[in-house]
Amino acid sequence: MSRLEQPAHTGYHGGVKYELQTIPVWDAYEHEADCPLCYLEQKLEADYQRFFLGSAVMAPEMRVEVNRIGFCARHFSLLERWLQTVSASHS
Repeated sequence: MSRLEQPAHTGYHGGVKYELQTIPVWDAYEHEADCPLCYLEQKLEADYQRFFLGSAVMAPEMRVEVNRIGFCARHFSLLERWLQTVSASHS
């Protein structure tokens, strides 16, 4: 059993009610990363990278907004590295 596991019938996880919106938080604790907030941040960034470089590129309205606003240097670099990684894995 993980350090936060509770019997499924209780509806509570580690003393806090287990609800749909709390699942990612509990997943971060069960992942046993050094920091659950860093884990969540990295996971969300990866999810959004896949979104912006995947299906979002096909939506004209999203392309217009991305072209209009762009990304900060940090996120542009992350998107570029992620795209290079994906391209290399498909070669």
